[in-house]
Amino acid sequence: MPGVSFPFDGLVLYALLPELKRAEGLFLRSVAQPSEFEARLLLGGHGQKLTIAISWEPGTPGAFVSSVQLKSKVPEESAFVRAMKERCGGMRLLAVRQHRLDRLLAFDFVGERHTYRLQVEMFGTHSNAFLIDERGVTVARARRARRPPTQPMEDFERDRIRVLEEMNSQESLSKVAKREVALRGAEDVLERISAPTPVVILGAGAYPFLPSDLAEADAISVGSMSAAVEQFCLSRARQQEQEARRHRIEQELKRRTSNARQALDRMQRAMDEAAVADQLQSEGDLLLARAHQIADGVSRAEIEDFEGRGVVLDLDPQKSPIENAEARYARARKARRAAAILGPRFDEMKEHLQELECMSAEFETAGADVSAIESRLSQRDASSAALSLRTLRTPSPRPHPRVSCTHLAGFEVWWGESAEANDFVTTKIAKGNDIWLHVRGHTGSHVVIATANRPERVQPHTILEAAKIAARHSTQKHARHVPVDYTLAKYVRKPRKSAPGQVTYSREKTLFVDP
Repeated sequence: MPGVSFPFDGLVLYALLPELKRAEGLFLRSVAQPSEFEARLLLGGHGQKLTIAISWEPGTPGAFVSSVQLKSKVPEESAFVRAMKERCGGMRLLAVRQHRLDRLLAFDFVGERHTYRLQVEMFGTHSNAFLIDERGVTVARARRARRPPTQPMEDFERDRIRVLEEMNSQESLSKVAKREVALRGAEDVLERISAPTPVVILGAGAYPFLPSDLAEADAISVGSMSAAVEQFCLSRARQQEQEARRHRIEQELKRRTSNARQALDRMQRAMDEAAVADQLQSEGDLLLARAHQIADGVSRAEIEDFEGRGVVLDLDPQKSPIENAEARYARARKARRAAAILGPRFDEMKEHLQELECMSAEFETAGADVSAIESRLSQRDASSAALSLRTLRTPSPRPHPRVSCTHLAGFEVWWGESAEANDFVTTKIAKGNDIWLHVRGHTGSHVVIATANRPERVQPHTILEAAKIAARHSTQKHARHVPVDYTLAKYVRKPRKSAPGQVTYSREKTLFVDP
C-alpha cells in the first residue's frame, strides 16, 4: 500500500469491518508481498475469490478488500510472509474481529491441528503485524519492534452501547472523528458509520461519510469503503510516483550537468596544455643542447637560448638534465595527441552542456508533466556525451560472439552463453561496482548489471529481472523458486589455472525467482 496520509482510525475500520467479514469461511490460498510493508491475503472457496490488502507501514497503515490481485514485487519475501504461507496456507478464515473501537484487526485462521491469529496493529509509527499461535506465542512479526502484540483481544461484536461508550471516551479517534462526534453527537456518527455512504476526496482522504468541514463538490461517491480507501491510495500512489519521477529527473539533470562541466573543464585544461606544446618542445631542445652546462640535482637552471638570450627553466631535481628534457618531450607529445582528439569534441561538449542547462530551465517551469524532458534525456545518454580523457584512452572490450546484452530500467545487462563467454563477461566486461549474478549451486550464465560505478541506483525489481535471466540461462530453467546469488563484481575471483567459467565469490545475497 502506498504511503498515504488520511485518518484511518477506529471509526473507518469499524465501517470497513462488514466488508472484511465477507472473507469469513474462505480458505487462505496464498500470500503476496507487493512492497516491504504490505501483504495481500488471497482467499477463496465456495466459488468465491477475495483479496484483502493489509499494511503495517509506519505512519500509514490500513486494511481493505482489494479489487486487484498483486503479485510479490520485492526481491525476497520477508520471513513474516513466508511464515504466513507455511503455517496458515490452506487454513479457513474463521473470523475477522476488531479490538474494541481501536485500530487493531485480527484474522482467526483454523486448521485441522492448529489455529493462528494474524493481528494487524495500525498504531502509526508503531504499526506492526503479528502471527500468534493458539498458546498466545508470537511465531512471526512483520517488523522488529519492542512493542509486544496487544493481548487479549476484546471484540465488542458491534454492541451499540459499548461502541457509544468507546466513542465518547475518544481514546482511539482521529482529530477528524473527534470533531464529528463533537458536532453531530456519538449516536449520529454511529448511525453514519453503521450504514456508510463512502466518499473520496482526492488529496484529503477516504471517509465513511462526508466530514462537515469538507466541501461536497470535492467529494466522489463510491460503492464501498474498501473502494474508497483503494481509490484514494491509488490516486496518492500516482501522485507520489509523479513526485518521485520528477525528483529522479531533477537529480539526473544535476548529475549530468555537473559531469558535463567537469568534462569540459578537463578538456579545457588539456587544450591549454596543447597550446604550449611548441614551447615544451623548444625547452626540451634547449636542455639537451645545454645539458653539459647544468649540474645534477638543481631545481632551476639559468642558461642562454639559441639566440643568446638568458632564460630560466624550472627542473625536477630528482632527474638529470637529459631526463628533464625527455619529460618535456613527453608532455608535448601528450598535449598534441589531446589537441587532435579533443578539438572537435570540445565544441560537442559545450553544445551538450548548453542543452542540459536549457533542459534544467525548462524543468523549473514544466510542472507535473516532465515526460518530454525525460524522453530527451533518454535519447542522449550522458555517459556517451561525457567525454573524459580516461574514456578516450580506454577502449571498450571487443565483443564476444557468445555474449548477449539487453537493457533493464536503463541499465545494460550482459550474460555469457558458454563457459568462455562467462569468463569474458566476468573478467573483461564487469567493473568492480557492477552487480554480478549466478544461479546458486548449478551451471549457468554469469550475468552482470553495468551500474556505471553506482550500484545503489539499481532498484530491487531490476535485480529481480536480471536474476530471472540468470535462471533462464541455467540448468534450472524449468524449475521453480530457483536460488540466484548476487554480489558486486569486485567480490568475484577467478582462481589461477581454473576451468573456463569457474569462479569463487563472497558477500553474496540470495533471492528466489521463477524463470
